[in-house]
Amino acid sequence: MSPDKLQVMESEKDIDYSAFDAEARIKAIKDNIHQRMLDFFKDDGHHPALFGFFQTAEKIMLSGNAKRLRCIIPVLIADHFEMSEQDCLNYGIIVEMVHYTSLTHDDVIDQDMYRRGCETLNNNFSNSQAILLGDYILCMALQKCQKFTHNQQVTNMVVRMV
Repeated sequence: MSPDKLQVMESEKDIDYSAFDAEARIKAIKDNIHQRMLDFFKDDGHHPALFGFFQTAEKIMLSGNAKRLRCIIPVLIADHFEMSEQDCLNYGIIVEMVHYTSLTHDDVIDQDMYRRGCETLNNNFSNSQAILLGDYILCMALQKCQKFTHNQQVTNMVVRMV
C-alpha cells in the first residue's frame, strides 16, 4: 500500500462518525428534493392546457418509492467538501429531470404501462403526448440550468448527457 493511501486511511480513523445520523440526513435531503421538484412543476409560466399533463407527470415522478440517489449523492458530496448544498441540489434535480424524461421515452418504446407503482404517461395519454411532455420537461430542465451559478458549464454538461 502506498504511503499516501495509508495516510488517508489513518486520517479517516480520526473522524467521529457516531455523531452523523445518515438516515436523518438523507431523509432531510429527500424532503428538500421533494419540495424543490414540486416547485419545478408548479412554475407559473406553463400554458393552462398543460395542467393535467403536469399533474400526472408530477404524481409519477414524486411517488414515495423513488430513491432519488441522483440528487442525494451530490448533496452528500457538498457536505463532505463544504461546497454549496443548494448548487449541488440544483444540479442533482436537473439530472433527475433528465433521467425522468429518458424513462418517459423508454416507457413508450417498451410499451410499459406502470412505473414506480403508477401508470406511465403513455398509459394515461397517447404515445405522442407522452413523448412531447418528456421533451417539454427536458426543455424546462435546460431552461432551469440557465439560472444556476455555473449555468454555462451545467448546461453544456446536461446537453452532453442527453
